[in-house]
Amino acid sequence: MSDSTIIPDGYKQCNVCQSIKPAAKEYFRQRKSGHFYNQCRDCEHEYLINYRSTHRDKTRRQARERYHSNIVVEREKGRLRAARNRNANPDKYRSINRKSYYKLREKNIKGLRDYYYRTVETRRAYARFYYQNHKAVRDAYNRSYRIANRQELNQQHGKYIKSYRKTPHGYAVTKAATHRYNARKRSLLNTLTADEWKQALDYFGGRCAVCGRPPKDLFSTHTIAADHWIPVSKGGGTTADNILPLCHGLDGCNNSKLNKDPETWLIERLGKRKAKKMLAEIEAYFAWVRTRQA
Repeated sequence: MSDSTIIPDGYKQCNVCQSIKPAAKEYFRQRKSGHFYNQCRDCEHEYLINYRSTHRDKTRRQARERYHSNIVVEREKGRLRAARNRNANPDKYRSINRKSYYKLREKNIKGLRDYYYRTVETRRAYARFYYQNHKAVRDAYNRSYRIANRQELNQQHGKYIKSYRKTPHGYAVTKAATHRYNARKRSLLNTLTADEWKQALDYFGGRCAVCGRPPKDLFSTHTIAADHWIPVSKGGGTTADNILPLCHGLDGCNNSKLNKDPETWLIERLGKRKAKKMLAEIEAYFAWVRTRQA
């Protein structure tokens, strides 16, 4: 290119390749004074590649010395550079990471498995130590988590129980528990008639006695079950003054109550204030049943 070439305002000519480019940071490095270098970035990059290929040992030694002399700053620079490259070429880095993952997968899995079995006792000891020193905090967190995620936890527990009962051990345990339950029922009063059960349903309008949920609700997920208000395991018989219609299904009252003490369960389910009112209504129903039987 001749010396008489006219360079427009806002542009600059590279001394190496003689090309005219905009005077901007994208094309020329900028000095602290604000002026731009005479070589464009492409020419500088090409020069550095050639220099490093011909002085490989020297440049590597200098890079190691520079890195170890200020390791914190160099690590931060590397982290920022890697993040900038990932953001600029996300697909490329996803492909690289995927190839690296599958290449080292077996090795990593083996290493994790070895580490797990090698440190199992140490981790158990630490878990015991941590729990003993943070027992109150962990118990409070677990309690609040169970309350906030009761429905999800009940679903998970229900799925586990169903799968467990299909195993040989689970089937045997369930069958033994059923035999014990039936034996207790046979030794207790069992005088409930179909008319008395219909009477209980009519009294509560065919709904759950506690939450008022109707059977076959919008999603057909609940039915009405005859619940022993005082559990069979605590001596409650199958009589009209101990049977209540409770909803049975996902997060149903019958599923939640199980063999718990009625008053304790109501407080857990509704809170002290509502539980006191509900307990009075149920006691009034049982008193009404006893007057009809007299």
